[in-house]
Amino acid sequence: MIPYPAPAEEAVDHRKNPPALLTSQDREGWIPCWIQTARRSQLSTDILYDPQLFVILFRIDSDLAEKARADRCSCGGRLDTADYPRKPRAPIDLGPEHHRRHSFCCAECRCRTTPPSVRFFARRVYAFPVVVLVTALAAGLSGSRLATLRKEFGVDRRTLERWRVWWRELFPQTPFWKTARARFFPPVDGAQLNVVHERFAGGLDGLVALLRFFSPMSCASHAL
Repeated sequence: MIPYPAPAEEAVDHRKNPPALLTSQDREGWIPCWIQTARRSQLSTDILYDPQLFVILFRIDSDLAEKARADRCSCGGRLDTADYPRKPRAPIDLGPEHHRRHSFCCAECRCRTTPPSVRFFARRVYAFPVVVLVTALAAGLSGSRLATLRKEFGVDRRTLERWRVWWRELFPQTPFWKTARARFFPPVDGAQLNVVHERFAGGLDGLVALLRFFSPMSCASHAL
């Protein structure tokens, strides 16, 4: 857990309860926090080659899935397993446990319930941490350095540009960000992904915390 400083006296304290504007899925992924930008976190692709990262993310997704199942459907019905087949692209080989995204179907009304995820970003073929970290690293790069980054992860130029445009132009307009940005103290200057990333600690713990923060956006309504 990242140590969070106490909020300023005049700030609205959301640590006890998430803001009312959050959707039910946003509330599931809510992590009370006041993040101070005491230092800039170090961005590196090395962490994406650490198998432990994906072990941790799988456990988090499993916990989110169990919570969703325990909460049952909005109609009160039992939730039965109805996972989506997936094969996320990552710089290391992922085991078969990563080839399915947790999802449920109500035994009564047949409505679908898909919990937030820290491994999958909507229907994108790349793993969520790859999308987040590569886009953040691409900020300010051009020419050969950008080409090297794309080649390392096999990301097409148009795909990466689409990611960058989404985070730069569409992400700031999402209901999630308009509400969740209030969790940062001091306030975040802008909504660039690399700027948001700087508010989290570096290394494995920082990336995991960042993905947990973004997990409410992992559903199809936020597709790139």
